[in-house]
Amino acid sequence: MTAEQKMSLHKFYFDAQAYARQSGNQRYGQAMFNHLCTVRPELAERVRGTDKDPFYVAALSDPRWDRFVTFLEAEWNK
Repeated sequence: MTAEQKMSLHKFYFDAQAYARQSGNQRYGQAMFNHLCTVRPELAERVRGTDKDPFYVAALSDPRWDRFVTFLEAEWNK
């Protein structure tokens, strides 16, 4: 397991929020997906193009957001 895989899910969320703020021109879901590609590319590939893909999520009320978070919480430590 790589250092990135050992990262806690909590740290991932925190870092992704910081990444979203820094980028400034990305949707929150886009920034979250891009950060996931960097730290856990195998999980990013499993959500890419599915009903869990957060890339186009602009508001956390979007149902894709809940599906994405549920997926991450279930799969992060596997």
